[in-house]
Amino acid sequence: GGGGRPPPRLDRQTFNMVDIKLDIKIRRRLRCIFQLQNHATVVPFDTLSSSLGLRLPSRTVTQPWIINVMRVLDQARADADIPEYNGSWLSNEGIALEAFVTLLSPSGRDILHEVPPEYDDDLAEVIHALSIVTVDEVVEEATKGANSSSSALEMMRAGKDKYEITLNMAVIFCVIVNVAAMGLSIDNSPDHYLWLVLESCCCAVFVFEACFKLQRWGYKEVFCGQAMYWNICDFFITFTSLCELALSLYARGTGDGGAGNKVTDAARSAVLLRALRVARVVRLMKLLHSPLLRDLANMLVGFVIGIPALVWVVALFASVLYLLGLIFRLMLGPAPGQNLLEPCGPGDDRHDLLDNECKLHFIYGEEFFGTVSGSMFTVFRFMLGDYSTQAGKSLIVAFSNGYGMPFDVVFVIFMVIVIFGLFNIITAIFVDSTISGLKHNDIKRKYARQYEKQFVKAKLEQLMQRVQELHEERGHNYKRTQEDDPEMEGGFCIVEDEFTDIMDDAVVKEIMEDLDIQMFNPAGMFDSFDPDCDGKVTTTEFVHAIIKLRGDPQKNDIIACFVALRSLQAKFDNLSLFIKTQFERKSNGSYYG
Repeated sequence: GGGGRPPPRLDRQTFNMVDIKLDIKIRRRLRCIFQLQNHATVVPFDTLSSSLGLRLPSRTVTQPWIINVMRVLDQARADADIPEYNGSWLSNEGIALEAFVTLLSPSGRDILHEVPPEYDDDLAEVIHALSIVTVDEVVEEATKGANSSSSALEMMRAGKDKYEITLNMAVIFCVIVNVAAMGLSIDNSPDHYLWLVLESCCCAVFVFEACFKLQRWGYKEVFCGQAMYWNICDFFITFTSLCELALSLYARGTGDGGAGNKVTDAARSAVLLRALRVARVVRLMKLLHSPLLRDLANMLVGFVIGIPALVWVVALFASVLYLLGLIFRLMLGPAPGQNLLEPCGPGDDRHDLLDNECKLHFIYGEEFFGTVSGSMFTVFRFMLGDYSTQAGKSLIVAFSNGYGMPFDVVFVIFMVIVIFGLFNIITAIFVDSTISGLKHNDIKRKYARQYEKQFVKAKLEQLMQRVQELHEERGHNYKRTQEDDPEMEGGFCIVEDEFTDIMDDAVVKEIMEDLDIQMFNPAGMFDSFDPDCDGKVTTTEFVHAIIKLRGDPQKNDIIACFVALRSLQAKFDNLSLFIKTQFERKSNGSYYG
């Protein structure tokens, strides 16, 4: 009675499922060791010699020795006559990856039994070399899912030498001097030769920078890479600087005379090229990469981010302005057929305030609210607090004296709505959009750096080196349950007290913060680094825990735990059914071995 569920079929395929999964894991690890692509099936001889040479320092690994050992293994595969393996493992390009999978996996035990005894030691060395797990291998495996930049971009980020840094500083200095000299030369002896000399020196620095970029990064990366638009703009500015300098030298060398008169027109055209020198100010944007000007950079970025919201703010403001202008046109503007400006003149010229034919508030209403557009502009002035006429008289006083309390109430309500309502809404919309954009931009910039593969790998290597140093310096103070990880070259195995001490180190905390890991209670993190609960943390467990702890908790973290528990539950149900079936068959005398 299986409770209505049929017992599983216990054939060879069922028992080999664990071996199949193990083969997949071994194949992935071997691709990492030999630095192969995901779909590569052949290991080149050069790659094989260098990889095994690093892992077998006691033996001189040569290509003939590798070929001889693999040929023996290939012959043993043929003698074993296992149908899963077809074809030869040796080729002109190299050795099939499946040969090394066979050496390390349980599925190749039958083949290893066919190997002649005199080659047992050689195969044992190869198996031992490929079985050793190095710290670099663990780091590489842990960072395989990180964002990868192009090789040229990685060089540009990580390969800046002192010469390039010095050149960038010189260019920025020349830009500042050139822009400052441009402003001074306009009003102070513009024809003095020193300005031309200074401009020539700055132009020479710009040309040298352009040539340095082309030589360092190549034409493809400069004009087709991720910074292509900036580089094209930079080269265009340098070209216009050369043209302007050449024309200035030509005009100065021509001198006076008949030919000089012809050149005068050409020299006047240099004014346009001089105006292009203002574009060199764009080079000052390089300063925004400096940490000292981070606030200025945030201001400029915030303005750019807030432009879409600013467009809608202008649309809202224009709509409100039109609505209020229309209302004030109907309330304060002239009635149909009214025309007081011609017989009475402008309101500022009226001195008789008791004249019933030319009332001052009617004249001002016709003068400032006579059209919808004029009414909108006057309302805009009211919003900004400008209530005066051309002669400096107050429109509000005139309207208040003429219309009395009704105008006062309407005007107060209008100002309250505008100042405490409209302006606050506009400010809130723009500020919220800008702050949200800056926050999103900071997060993107943070993740772009902290989750870039080369950065993560470099930080992990620094962290492992520091932990290894602390382990060697302070490890004797702790009672170890066993020696360091025997399956890893250069690995470590730390207990809980030592783990807490290491995590309290200032350098470790700084590196962990760079990796986007917040540590408030290092003593409570040991369980996260000890998944098998054996009381110690190995190198592999340490690195994988670091990768899992990075960043803020996400929804996928909760879903992953749920899926893992469901999978574990399904496996436990299958195991229970398997044990129950085997017990029943054994009780009935039909046990399947």
